[in-house]
Amino acid sequence: MKGLAFVSCAPTIASPAELQEVGQALDRAAEFGITRRKALTLIAGAVPASLLLQGCSSSSTSSSTPTPTPTPTPNPTQARPRYHLAPASAWINDPQRPHWLNKAWNLWVLWNADYPSSNGTAWRRYTSSDLVNWADQGVSIPKYTTTYGDVWTGSSVVDTTNSAGYGAGAVIAIMTMPCNSLGGQGTGLWYSTNAGQSFQFGSIVQTNPLAGNTTISDLVFRDPCIFWHAPTSRWVMSIAEVGKLSVYSSADLKNWVYESAIARTDLGTLECPHLFQLHLYNPDGTTTEDKWVLLCGANGTSQGFTTGTAYWTGTFDGTTFTPDTSMPQWLDGGPDFYATTVFADANASDFMAYAYAIAWENNWDYATAMPTSGYSGQLSIVRQIRLQAVNGNPVLLSMPIVGQNAAYQSTAQGTDQTISDAVPYNWPAGLSSYSGRIDFMLSTVNGSWASEIDLTVRSGDNDSTRVGFKPTENIVFLDRSKCGTPPKSDTAWNTQRQAPCDFSVPVSVSVFIDACSVEVFVNNGLALSGLITTTTDATGLSLTTSSGNAGISKLVVRY
Repeated sequence: MKGLAFVSCAPTIASPAELQEVGQALDRAAEFGITRRKALTLIAGAVPASLLLQGCSSSSTSSSTPTPTPTPTPNPTQARPRYHLAPASAWINDPQRPHWLNKAWNLWVLWNADYPSSNGTAWRRYTSSDLVNWADQGVSIPKYTTTYGDVWTGSSVVDTTNSAGYGAGAVIAIMTMPCNSLGGQGTGLWYSTNAGQSFQFGSIVQTNPLAGNTTISDLVFRDPCIFWHAPTSRWVMSIAEVGKLSVYSSADLKNWVYESAIARTDLGTLECPHLFQLHLYNPDGTTTEDKWVLLCGANGTSQGFTTGTAYWTGTFDGTTFTPDTSMPQWLDGGPDFYATTVFADANASDFMAYAYAIAWENNWDYATAMPTSGYSGQLSIVRQIRLQAVNGNPVLLSMPIVGQNAAYQSTAQGTDQTISDAVPYNWPAGLSSYSGRIDFMLSTVNGSWASEIDLTVRSGDNDSTRVGFKPTENIVFLDRSKCGTPPKSDTAWNTQRQAPCDFSVPVSVSVFIDACSVEVFVNNGLALSGLITTTTDATGLSLTTSSGNAGISKLVVRY
């Protein structure tokens, strides 16, 4: 996917009046069913791109000491995220698949230094030893250094066999570039011989199959995600095209051959595809089968959802992906989990036991209107995903990584309590942080559930965000309609988002709260992620029921 842009290829400065006019145009477009993402594409020739799963590593030595991203002192109304990756300034959106290089994770993110006055994105690099604390290492691929425009989303691999000719161990990055002079969105190859610290331009390795077509407003050909397919001894690419997700193959990362595609016209503009393989686990923890997963950014409006991360499980023979069913599943039930990138744990003994995922925690319907100070955009926390059979169907389960607790300095233990309509949970004393983690178990009392259990976070004055549980309906929901002043008053922001939940057993809950976001994980499986606009002096907590009792146990607050 591409960063926000008002024009293509050549950077220009937009006046405040022009920026206001663009915003009004986007609002008018929405009235006719055109998404802000689509409208931005039409206005700017904007584009996206993406990446995938690759378990490559490097044994080269570290060359620099990471410098932590500066975190300004919070004030009562605005603060930076405490443990989510956000830029020191300007704009970020899509994360690019990380690699374990120089004994650290290297993650690249689309970054526009000139937002909101000018367009174009660069690849900015962050490093981490634990996938929790990230250090800003500066720009690896600057924007507008070739005649083909800036760099958008893509993916990278470590070319251990020198198949591309830039040296064994070179990091090869392949991403979408505007390529206006070639008729529209194309694929550029960049290479690095210093473990991804900086890249040099190699060539354009794909031109748009629809180049020059004037009947299509958005010549989608973006977000190439590449990986080595050992059974066929070649590189494989998944890429988004107009109305389809396509597969290409190559022996040298330069010459790509079209293989197949699956067509989807009901999910809006498809972006950021990933094709990867995982073990399929049975509920008892055993595994006898592996499955392929095709994942992408999509618009679920036709299914009563919003933009998010859709996926299918199926088979892949090196040429064709065949989904098990035509209906996609959604990796996250919340409104703000997009442009997801998936990557293997390079230090795991079994690369297919699980994978990691990180996303742009935002939504194109209101991304440019979020009330942040001095920067725009943040990433989700890294999560672990695992493929498991649920009621006979393969499902990607999401859970926080074990190391996430490194983000917190203090811990408060709660007591086991029974709560009711008249008796809310009695929290440990002294909790007043706008940022932290809450874990607890929910259970029945005398075999019965309350009709609803509500965890309310970041409450103050009239603001609050609610994580609700409805056992009789088997759902968990995220309601941010009263979290503060909305960036845009529309259904994309205000609609309560929900996901199915099993209440036949005690329910485990983990809630991650930061300056501008709430992420919910339930039963180490389902997840809901959403931005909030609550002022940081709002730190209230409550845990209540309606029409009945509920047991609360093993409650821990980390902050």
